Amino acid sequence: MPFIRFKSMYEKYTTQGGRNPKSRDLAYCSHIDAYIYQLYAHKMTKKYNELTNAIGIGKCVTAYRNTFPGQCNIDFAYDVFKFIRKTDSCFIIIGDFTKFFDRLDHNYLKEQCCKILGVTRLPEDYYKVFKSITKYSWFESDDLIKLTNSKNYKEFKTSKRDMIFSNYDEFRKAKKNHLKKNKKKYGIPQGSPLSALFANVYMLEFDKAINNFATSNNGLYRRYSDDFIIVLPSSSQKICSQWNYVDSVRKNIPNLGLQPSKTKVFRYENGTLANCDTLLLARVCRQKKCGIMEKTLRGLFRG
Repeated sequence: MPFIRFKSMYEKYTTQGGRNPKSRDLAYCSHIDAYIYQLYAHKMTKKYNELTNAIGIGKCVTAYRNTFPGQCNIDFAYDVFKFIRKTDSCFIIIGDFTKFFDRLDHNYLKEQCCKILGVTRLPEDYYKVFKSITKYSWFESDDLIKLTNSKNYKEFKTSKRDMIFSNYDEFRKAKKNHLKKNKKKYGIPQGSPLSALFANVYMLEFDKAINNFATSNNGLYRRYSDDFIIVLPSSSQKICSQWNYVDSVRKNIPNLGLQPSKTKVFRYENGTLANCDTLLLARVCRQKKCGIMEKTLRGLFRG
């Protein structure tokens, strides 16, 4: 069945006290499809966990996992802060991948799924499930709100109807006029029970390469969905070449772009934190006025 896509609205707050409205496209699937996706997510998660533990990245991937009972983002962040505070001097790189779910390359994702399952070709049932996620179709929630005479999305979502369309003729007419399809060779819907696992599977090679690089340099790497942090005990002379390596690994993964505004570099030394973005951009280390992330980190370090 088609997905129902809607915009999830939320607000972020600036350091000046202003509000910055944001939106994210999320998609609901039908109940029967959700059960199918949950089943295959369960099967593949077991394989994924086995492989990540075997190659030593079981702890560095923290999003959408069932291997951290009783822990949440606060615990994961605290572990990173503790690691940083134990170092005399280090560089901290944080980043965010641009439109992560919308850009996942289908062929590369399929290759990684095969790697997880230990096969060269997806079994027929797995392939059909994979195809339904990559070549998906959807209705926009705004269109369904109008078709069902609902006042807004909240009323549409909480209605007591067992089904949106009373018969197949209505459904077929709605499909003809309102159904949209992903005809691109990239992108999966964010919100299905299988999408989160696919996101982690897609990042398998990146996680492995960056974690090995960080640990070989006495550092630390963590990723939560499309956000990551790399801690490298290093010098100003070495960090540029180290960043070049990290960026080269990223460029080898199809469609894995960074958001420039969310890519930050900090220098931690003697209990203080300085913003050093220009070290990697202009090859000159220059302290800037603290932003919200830097202030937050400083407060935690003081604690």
